[in-house]
This record gives sequence, C-alpha cells and structure tokens, in this order.
Amino acid sequence: MKKSMMQNTISRSLRILSRVCFILPLAMLLVTSCGPKKKVENNTILVSIEPLRYVTEYLVGGNFNVESITPREATPETYAPTVQQIKAIDECLAFVRVGSLGFENTQIRKVTDNSPHLYIINAAANTKKLPMCDHDHGDGHHGGEDPHIWMSPRNMKIIALNVYKQLCYLDQKNAESYKERLLKFSNEMNELDSLTHEKLDTCKNKAFLINHPALGHYACQYNLIQISMEHDGKEPSPKQLEAVLERCRTHGVKKIFAQEQHSDKGVKRVAEELGVEVHYINPLSYNWKEEVERITQILIE
Repeated sequence: MKKSMMQNTISRSLRILSRVCFILPLAMLLVTSCGPKKKVENNTILVSIEPLRYVTEYLVGGNFNVESITPREATPETYAPTVQQIKAIDECLAFVRVGSLGFENTQIRKVTDNSPHLYIINAAANTKKLPMCDHDHGDGHHGGEDPHIWMSPRNMKIIALNVYKQLCYLDQKNAESYKERLLKFSNEMNELDSLTHEKLDTCKNKAFLINHPALGHYACQYNLIQISMEHDGKEPSPKQLEAVLERCRTHGVKKIFAQEQHSDKGVKRVAEELGVEVHYINPLSYNWKEEVERITQILIE
C-alpha cells in the first residue's frame, strides 16, 4: 500500500514538473515577443535604392538622416551589401524596402528577420503587381514579379503614403509636418502624371526596346509596349536576338533604351540593324523625377 502511494506521489510530481518545464519557456517567449522594441538611438533611416531615398528625404524634411544601400553603378538584382552596410542596417532606426529586389530577399533579409528592434517599411504595399515581362500582350514572360514599382508616378504616391504612415508612428510630434509634405508630394505626382499622359497619349509609336525590363510599370500606366532584350535576366541567344529584332520591326520601334547598370551589347546590335540611337537611362537615379521626365521626352521626340 505504501509502495503504491509513493508511486502515485512520484507520478504526480513528474506531471507537475513536466507542465512547469513547458509553461515557463512559453511564458518567457511571450514576454520577449510582446515586450517593447529595443530602444535605438540611431537617427538613420536606410533605404534599399536611391529612388526610395528621394521620396523618403522629401517627406522627413531633415528630421532623419536617410541613406541608400545600393551604389550608383550596382544593380539590386545582383548587388551584395558590404559587412559595414549589413551592420548599419542592424543599427539603424528603420529600413525602407521594395520587398522584391534580389539582395533584399537574400543578404538583407537575414538581418531584418533577426532584428526585432528594426522597423521595416514596405514601400510596395498596396501597389499594383505586374509580372516580370515585356508587357506586349502578355508575351515574353520572364517569371516572377516586376519590382520596378517606383517608375510609375501613381505608384510613387502610394510609396510616399506607406513611408508617411511609419514616419508618423516613429515621430508623432512631427506628424502634421509629414502630412503637409505628403500632400505636396502627391500634388507633384499628380501634375507629373497628367503632363506625362498629355505627352504620351498622342504619341503614335507606343513600342520601345530596353536591355533590362525596368520600365514595365511606366509602360503599363501610359499604355506603352515594352520589349525587353533580356530573357530570364540573361543576354539573348542568337535565335532570341533575331526574334527580338523581328518584334521591333513589327512594332516599328524607333526608341531604344539601355539601363546603365546592365549590358548594352544586345540593344546596340538591334540599334545598328534598325538604324536608331541607343539612349542610356538610369531608373535607379536619386533624381527620379527628372529621369522620368527625360524618358518621356525621348519617347515623344
């Protein structure tokens, strides 16, 4: 009898100990995850590309230091951030990203996923999604999502709104100032959009060739046809090059663009065949508005 009572006592003790061992780590996890974010003294907001620095600096008005990760000569699809940049991301106050650029989903994501104190601002939230293709009636699909959302003035208004919401959260005392800047920026985008439509709507030739499909969102907004030289991010084979040339002839292409950060070998060969000029552009430029205006001017000349 005593032996049975002792066994029951030991059994109950083991069950209680087992529950404690389960509940205690869970409680610690809840306290950790629900607790306040680590206080960061750094006043820097980092962005993945220069166009995001353009809109973020416009909104902050000097209240924050805004810096970009990607240098001018690099392309986000293949760029590898330095050790110093990775450390800077971990130590900054907030990080503004598109969310679908190459290095955002590789090296930088490893840092952001392990930095609970870091505020992540998704610039692409609520923007229209497009497939990575040349937008010529669905032909030439490259697979994946087109990340070049910033090349559309309409999208830039949405990007500004996404950044504005987080700025008000981070710095409530200056919320009214951010609201005024947002309204001013939105008005500028409306004016740019209206002027661009006015110029391009009467443009007879709607097709253009580009080495890297960076103008998909721009083309979609203004009813243009983007023909891309790249196939799955690579230079075309001789057969593919001939197909691109034939499509350019079919659409009567007179304008050819080359993004500075990508190879211009293929578009130069097509330009020679068609007897037209190659125009070099930089969709990753900080001077974003001027670049959009320049692209529009080239198309209507």
